[in-house]
Amino acid sequence: MTNLYTHDTSNHYQVKSMADRDQGITYYPFVEAQKKLIVNGSQMLYQYWLAYTLTFRRTLSSFLLPNDDRYSFTLKNTGNEDYCRRQHEYYNDWLKYTDALFSDRLRSDEFLGSLRKYQDGVIDTSRHAKKMGYFSALSILDDYIDVSLKGLSSISESSIFVSTPYEIVQKKDDTRLLRYYNYDTQEEKEEIQKEGEKRQQLKQTLTPKRKLKYETPLLMLYAPINRYHILDLTPEMSIVNQFVSTGFDVFLLDWGEQKNNRSTIADYINYIDEYIQEIKKITNSDKVSLFGYSWGGILSIMYSSLDNNNSIKNLIVQSSQIDFDKDKTTIAEWMRSFPTEKFVEEFGEMHGHIIDLAFLMRNLLKHGFDNVKFALDMQNKKNRDDESINIDPNASFLKFIQDLFRISIWLNNTPDIQGELFGEFVKKMYQQNLLIKGQISVNENISRNENESTRVSSKTVDLKKITIPVLNIVATQDDLVQPESCIPLNDIISSTDKKLIQFPSGHVELCISSNSHNNLWSQVSKWLQERCS
Repeated sequence: MTNLYTHDTSNHYQVKSMADRDQGITYYPFVEAQKKLIVNGSQMLYQYWLAYTLTFRRTLSSFLLPNDDRYSFTLKNTGNEDYCRRQHEYYNDWLKYTDALFSDRLRSDEFLGSLRKYQDGVIDTSRHAKKMGYFSALSILDDYIDVSLKGLSSISESSIFVSTPYEIVQKKDDTRLLRYYNYDTQEEKEEIQKEGEKRQQLKQTLTPKRKLKYETPLLMLYAPINRYHILDLTPEMSIVNQFVSTGFDVFLLDWGEQKNNRSTIADYINYIDEYIQEIKKITNSDKVSLFGYSWGGILSIMYSSLDNNNSIKNLIVQSSQIDFDKDKTTIAEWMRSFPTEKFVEEFGEMHGHIIDLAFLMRNLLKHGFDNVKFALDMQNKKNRDDESINIDPNASFLKFIQDLFRISIWLNNTPDIQGELFGEFVKKMYQQNLLIKGQISVNENISRNENESTRVSSKTVDLKKITIPVLNIVATQDDLVQPESCIPLNDIISSTDKKLIQFPSGHVELCISSNSHNNLWSQVSKWLQERCS
């Protein structure tokens, strides 16, 4: 008798007899699903290739033969530096033009339809494979990628990547609460790091090493679909260090690998609340300032609307959507057509490598070199423009390589996201736009006493209830979050003290570029200082 090897849910192989076919198991639906998947995948790739072809054909006919004097590349009567500058301007304009055309194609009904059929095919093939007792190819691929990238997480937590030294205050599930130090000398830095390694609880920490000027602590949140290192990537390009160096007591909520985290938006808001209460106890502060980046900003806004001014003193959000109907970016359009419920039901999570692939697919030729672009943006323009400073070319190149290594690891190390959390974000935000409509309810844990059983209260997120000072930072060149979807926050909240900063930068560049650190973050720090004095 012929035997088939299949994979069960415990990830061990078992032998399955051909006699099972006599019990009603048929391979026909599985084979048909595979055939449809191949056809739909081919159609989707064809639409993707067609988008590229049409884009570049239109570009060649209308843009590469400009009559504008700006793009005259003759070296006559101009120096080499001016020639290079004009080439650079032309390339940037050409890239923006082609990217806009390509983005239009990827948001077209033709491409969205082929993409949706392919996504449905992946889900159906996995479902039929499991019915036959086989494993899901996508899940196995994800497991393999997770194992392959596991070392990246270790590297990112090593001393090479720890820009601002911190201590782990508390852990809940996979989440951690970090508290940062500041230092004046290398010797002091090493001493603090040694002390931090020995101490497990913040109650035993070295207070003299934390040079604080402001009593109100700051809690920073990043997007659960990324990792926190983007806020503290290098000593020179660190938002965390911007606040630490000016005397703030800075905490950060690290969502971790998220495999063991509670799984809903309400759960993540409760994590925020639990850690805020812990921070208040540790620092003896009545209130905490809150900073949120991207989806972390959305969670911060939601929490602030539920807080009733009990715990939050100031709110800073960066690149965080409020009106999702105004977000017309490629990612937003893909989110709106994504079969969220079917995918989450089948796979239980959103695989991190799929998120990375989606970001890359927006434009392979452009985003395939994002790591190089971001690393170049991180080089300190202030030093390059200052002729009085002698810059060692070898040292500059080494710094570029180090920055390239750091940003490459961050770009390719997205964690898997809890299926329920991802599904709620996509359905309630991108597909139904419930946040600005005030139609999201959150089950909130309201018991603060550890000896009491936790009581749960359901509350509606109403942005009009936000009355605290708010700073809304928007990147005008953001291609992940459309600026127009972030700006309405200042119109809907009830705060009288509110400010909007529109800065010429991209989504990631806002965190790590030398331009933003030279010209933006000092403004943000000053805004917070004035409200914590």
